Amino acid sequence: MSAVSTSGSPAVSAVPSGKPRVHIGYLDGLRALAAMFVVLHHSSTQFDLTHAPAPFAELLKFFSYGHYAVDIFIVLSGFCLMLPVALGDGTMRGSAASFFLKRARRILPPYYLALAFSLVLIYFFLSHASGTRWDSTLPITKQGVLLHLFLLQDVAGNFEINYPLWSIPVEWRIYFLFPVLVWAFRRYNPVAVTSVTVIASYIVWLGIGHSPLNRWISTYPSGVSPYYLGLFAMGMLATKAAYSGDRSRAFGKPASAWAAATAVSAFVVFALSAFPLALGHSLPPQVMSLFVGLFSMTLLIWVSISPRSWAGRLFAWRPLVFLGTFAYSLYLTHAPLVQLFWQYVIHPLHLSDLAGFAMAIFVGAPLITGVAYVFHLACERPFMNTKPRPTVAETERDAVLSPAP
Repeated sequence: MSAVSTSGSPAVSAVPSGKPRVHIGYLDGLRALAAMFVVLHHSSTQFDLTHAPAPFAELLKFFSYGHYAVDIFIVLSGFCLMLPVALGDGTMRGSAASFFLKRARRILPPYYLALAFSLVLIYFFLSHASGTRWDSTLPITKQGVLLHLFLLQDVAGNFEINYPLWSIPVEWRIYFLFPVLVWAFRRYNPVAVTSVTVIASYIVWLGIGHSPLNRWISTYPSGVSPYYLGLFAMGMLATKAAYSGDRSRAFGKPASAWAAATAVSAFVVFALSAFPLALGHSLPPQVMSLFVGLFSMTLLIWVSISPRSWAGRLFAWRPLVFLGTFAYSLYLTHAPLVQLFWQYVIHPLHLSDLAGFAMAIFVGAPLITGVAYVFHLACERPFMNTKPRPTVAETERDAVLSPAP
């Protein structure tokens, strides 16, 4: 039986039993980078940085693409959940019902505890409008609380209480289609299944775009987001490519080819983000998600078949791996903490927007990370697998969608 660990070197090594043990610490490292980017993105929204000096203004635009983190984590989720399938016989271990129960135990208790944590902070400290993005969470209504309890806030376009929490329902619903995708990957060509899933998910999104639900989709990157199912399938395909057959090649292509594909897709994402189209506007975030998903897929394939590459070594850096282990808690708690730090530390100092953002980066972000770690120990770790378990249980820990904008 194979076992999976997220601590240690990202390589395949032999264990005494002679069976492979896959170290996937680089997944935690990648998750950590995305998590911190989301914290900085939401911190940047507290300030008007458009009037910063020219060099800084251009650089600070980088922090406005926080929704890309959702794309990366959806792909990561598909990748991690597919790992035990790819390392096994191509089928899920256990029933679909047991899979759903394990997923519920893993993500829902910390989610509900973070919801309670946010409500407490709002009641005592953050209940008044401040002219920041946090105002979108106020006032708290019974409808908003119920929508969050039943994981329907994204469908209703409700961002009360804690605005980044919309992504948890998105992934939760994707879980229910995972067994179907696993079956399809086994029965049909995985590349074809992924392509059909991506196309179908975007067709559904376009169909919803002509319905009353469009008012949410067109005003925020989240809303009803069926296209994320396609990105999830891309993550599954990346696992299938990297962990099936020859470990030095993926679908017949060497690591150098996937490194080149990653570089090209990264350049496309950068070019489309930094240089608006000749039409005078950027692509919709939902379309950009497709390009970010392709980048994430090629990156995961590359570092998986070449863990000793510079990217693999970077993502496996121990501080990043450590941060990645509680990235879910960081995502769940950071938004009210960002507002708390701004409202009671930065704002009273009457700093310029640029100086305030610098303080948010170098003082606020470390403090928020520390609080998130305490939350992780108290409210997330008890629901994580901490004992040596089969591959499925261990990789499920890594499949949690952590930061999102």
